[in-house]
Amino acid sequence: MTIKMTKTGEWDKYRKALDPKAFKLLLDKEMSAATRLNVVLVRDEIQRRIMNGDYAPNAPMTKAMKGSDKPLVDDGDLVKAINDRLINHYMGFVGIQRGTMKTGDGGAEEMVNIALILHEGTTIKVTPRMRAYFYYLARKSGGKVKPLKATTKTIVIPPRKFIEEPVSEPAIRDRCMTNWGHALQRSMAPGKVA
Repeated sequence: MTIKMTKTGEWDKYRKALDPKAFKLLLDKEMSAATRLNVVLVRDEIQRRIMNGDYAPNAPMTKAMKGSDKPLVDDGDLVKAINDRLINHYMGFVGIQRGTMKTGDGGAEEMVNIALILHEGTTIKVTPRMRAYFYYLARKSGGKVKPLKATTKTIVIPPRKFIEEPVSEPAIRDRCMTNWGHALQRSMAPGKVA
């Protein structure tokens, strides 16, 4: 007995969709686009929060020196240094890369170190030279900057988690997961695999 089967409709599209190699190519393409979208979304959120001053305000001494109590924003170097790149179809990088930005005289390495200190916070021991510098600033500023008190032994820079907080934010993570979910759905749609 011979059985004859005739394929009708969009059979060829389903056959191609079931081909693992063709599916992997489409999945990589769709996920790469979604990952790129997510990397830009996170970068933009980090930059927005810095520009909005969504962190602990500057100490009075810093405010007097900068003329602003807006944290993390001085001449925009930190915001400009936040960059992104696609690592592969499923992973991206957002942050400050070594060698990303050339600053006036300190170079890119200095910007990375400053960003880490601003992100994590630190305690700086007051040295005689530092104390003399603040005394000089006080005289030069006409009283806007105060000299350090004799009892001041350390200066505390509070942590401002300008990368960690946006990345950990549930709403941002949900948007990223939604973008990846849509990419997966698009890659599984019949007829998408060429």
